Amino acid sequence: IFNSLAFSEKNEVISESFLSKLKVSGSFLTILKYEKGFATPLDTPELDVYDRSGANYRASQNIRLHGNLNFYVGEIGKSKWFGVVQVMIDGNDPDSTMDEKQHEVVGINNAFIMYRPFEMRGGLPFGITLGIQTVKPTANAAYTHFFVGDTRDEDFIFYTASALANVPAIQFDFHISPKIGVGYVFARGISDTSKIGTGMNTDSAINHTIYAEFEKYNIAFNGAVQFISGEGGGTKLTKTAQNNAIYEYDNKYKHTLSNFALSYTYKGIKPYIGYILLKGDELPQGNYESREVIGKFYTAGINIDAEKIGLLGKVYFDYTSAKTDDFNGIQGLPKGVLYDALNSSSSTSAVAPYFKNFGGDSNVIYAIANLKCAYHVEYAINLKDDLKLSLFYYELLGKKDDSMSDAVVQKDIEKAIEPYVGSAYSSAIAQGIMAGGLSEKLASIRQFAEWTSTYSIGMAVEYKF
Repeated sequence: IFNSLAFSEKNEVISESFLSKLKVSGSFLTILKYEKGFATPLDTPELDVYDRSGANYRASQNIRLHGNLNFYVGEIGKSKWFGVVQVMIDGNDPDSTMDEKQHEVVGINNAFIMYRPFEMRGGLPFGITLGIQTVKPTANAAYTHFFVGDTRDEDFIFYTASALANVPAIQFDFHISPKIGVGYVFARGISDTSKIGTGMNTDSAINHTIYAEFEKYNIAFNGAVQFISGEGGGTKLTKTAQNNAIYEYDNKYKHTLSNFALSYTYKGIKPYIGYILLKGDELPQGNYESREVIGKFYTAGINIDAEKIGLLGKVYFDYTSAKTDDFNGIQGLPKGVLYDALNSSSSTSAVAPYFKNFGGDSNVIYAIANLKCAYHVEYAINLKDDLKLSLFYYELLGKKDDSMSDAVVQKDIEKAIEPYVGSAYSSAIAQGIMAGGLSEKLASIRQFAEWTSTYSIGMAVEYKF
């Protein structure tokens, strides 16, 4: 203790020099809204998913308050050294606990150091960034528009759901100008889309990301591909001399997550399109093999700066639709489900071998099978240079995949086994398989996959400094 209180003259000089360079910026945002409560796959306690644990209480969450404080040294992209710690403050985060109770959250969003070692043509083209960071090109909204009412609750953010945010990573970038460059990132972490689309454990994930960004001649483009491997839990097991278990990750399941956005700006009008694609392994259910899953988000939007034509404020509109395969009856279940059901009964075990590789041909992602679209409308005006007022209306529309029903799956089973057992027995066998546990499994999938339609309307006031 005494040693820690004794500062040399040299240390005092260093401290004074550092504090003289330290800068602070930030923002505070207050939202007043009404939002209809809804069901979402992001609140599934049985799968340890609590990302939207307060979604069914949204109607009572009328006021949201949060902000960011940035403590930094240097200028990002312009200084040889740049360091930042970003503190996030959330006064009443409704999705922060498993018991769905609102409480305050203070934490670190990003904290990293950037080093740009050499100069070329008056700039610092090559950078190395190490720490907790967000990979900007993976977030389409960073180049189009992030809607203010989505902040922190993130109920409607499908237009930028590929964002790799607040993850431990090392990043290498090369820029010929501040807005034209390429990069590579090695990270431990994944986006929400990867998490709920494949069931992967975030802590297990190894993420290699490559990206590019371009803005010139009123054209803006960003694109990124995340090459991800991981799993649901520890699978590499080591036993100690005292029979304690040490779990590690094999990272045997892989998928890619790609995104891009393209826009063109003319006289304050900026139309844009965006695209997100997830493709790869869904983590296996039980003892079954993994399925390949494919999911897509298509976005179209426009930003209008009315002040460019002498009017007041700015208008933003975005429409994003979701696309994945239909569940398609038995094809939406893993290969081997029908085989196991037939093999479990002595009366049908003889035909079971014919169905070892049956099923699992649908690439459906359960979490978006019943999601149709989400759209946003926002109007913002600057009350002062650092004070903005926004009015917004957002809506999410769910749908129903009828091919996920018991009736469709039972009919598929009947048709599949009829050539082997005859039409006189196929119906009774199919009913028995459904009653033997498959119907319960389907009910669980339907419950997880449900999206109920909802909307959010309100206003926001944001202060930046």
